Amino acid sequence: MASSVETPIPPNLPLLCSLSGNPTTTPVLTPSGRICEKRLVLQKLSESEKDPFDPSRSCTESDLVDVVNPAPVAPPRMKDGTFDGLLNQMRSEMDGVLLELYDTRKSLEETRRELSQALYQNDAAVRVVARLSAERDAAREKFASASAGVKEVEAEGEAKAEGKKRKAGEMDEEGGIPPSALEEMIATWKSLSKSRRKKGQASTWTLESVPKLVPVDKKSWHKTGGTSVGILSLDARRNLILSGGCDKTAVLYDRGEKKIRSILSGAGEEITHVGLFLKDDAPITLAASADGTLRQYRNDELVSSLPLPEGETVIGLHVQPTGNYLLLATNARVLFLSLSPLHTLATFSSTPNACSALHPDGLILAVGGVDGLVSLWDLKTRSLASTLGEAGAPATHCAFSENGYHFAVCRGEEVLVWDLRKLKVVGTIKAQAQVRKVVFDPIGKFLLYATADGVLTVVVAKDWNREIVVLNPVEKSTVNDVIWKDWGIATCGDDRLVRFWGLQEDDQEQLPDQAQ
Repeated sequence: MASSVETPIPPNLPLLCSLSGNPTTTPVLTPSGRICEKRLVLQKLSESEKDPFDPSRSCTESDLVDVVNPAPVAPPRMKDGTFDGLLNQMRSEMDGVLLELYDTRKSLEETRRELSQALYQNDAAVRVVARLSAERDAAREKFASASAGVKEVEAEGEAKAEGKKRKAGEMDEEGGIPPSALEEMIATWKSLSKSRRKKGQASTWTLESVPKLVPVDKKSWHKTGGTSVGILSLDARRNLILSGGCDKTAVLYDRGEKKIRSILSGAGEEITHVGLFLKDDAPITLAASADGTLRQYRNDELVSSLPLPEGETVIGLHVQPTGNYLLLATNARVLFLSLSPLHTLATFSSTPNACSALHPDGLILAVGGVDGLVSLWDLKTRSLASTLGEAGAPATHCAFSENGYHFAVCRGEEVLVWDLRKLKVVGTIKAQAQVRKVVFDPIGKFLLYATADGVLTVVVAKDWNREIVVLNPVEKSTVNDVIWKDWGIATCGDDRLVRFWGLQEDDQEQLPDQAQ
């Protein structure tokens, strides 16, 4: 039985129930010190013998303390059939609703508290994951840089060790690159790395000058007539431009003097690839023709030639920066050649090839396959260093940036740009037509790609979809080759014309005197 206690309560002051908020008729005091309507508390205790306001305390009917009001107002006993009985029944139902509302509010507050804690914990977890991901990426980049440095030091040490055991110029037992050649290439690479850092400080091509590119000249120095016309390949050093055409000749043109220096003949078929370099300020030219023969000229004189096996065609010709060696890529293999005279020193096996490019350091050769994959060959170890991309459309052309960080390859109507430091794609360019050629500017700040309709588009490096200029030739012609030097851009196509793009005289700046 609930105990009674006389409490000095002012008359006519109603006691409000802590559960329902309504005046009480039979008030009781719970162990937690709350005043409630007795019937409501008993109803809650029938569900759980716990204090409704403090679940940690047990509570039974004997623990309730009756609060005696000096002037209680006892309602008359009602019968269910009367109007007062119906009101009493409705009051009971309302009491049940009030109890349920109290439980719902209490549950809502607890749910809100739990949700707030969960959101805070989730936010903290996201921040921790982001920080750990950033630290992981930074560690991977440092590890890749350190690994590359270790490999270069190991390769250099191996080359020196082998050089002590063999005579200078002697080839490996398997017919590989002579140790003396490796030492020469490594020394040249170190020299080029320093010169490139100086070169990047001065350049004609900036975000202000590139949009001002306009057609400035066009030349036609190859023969007319015959069943096929056009120029298939270009190369340039300083003011000298070498072109190979369908007329079976290679033409060396001097931009400074605006005249033809040499017309190199002797090819049995069209010349598909040309190469130009300077030896003691004298131009040395290379021309590969469709009849499978590579020819070397000094001035106007043919000094050596190298026939290829039947069925092999040249898809890339690159003079090694030392000026003493040549990388020749065919549709079936890659040859490392000596230029004094032309003869093979090493051969790299490869999948069916479609295009190739030589790293500015001269120690990495990229070969694009007809399956769309790109093989990176390490010349120091004569081994396959890595394979880029996934099988897909054939790789039609590829190029390295001058700083050696980026590599671009065109496949179908898209250009993929790789970051060689991370070996991942950092840019994908979608073109409106098939992309034929891709080339970087002399210091690697811009990328130019040429589509089959003759349109040249220049984008910004590291912001690969930002087009800053689109060059449309007046005469529509397929672009067979394109070069970008300090003096401007040159293209060739099927119409025997070499087109020049540059700055107008009012916009020209003093060009740096650099050998290109």
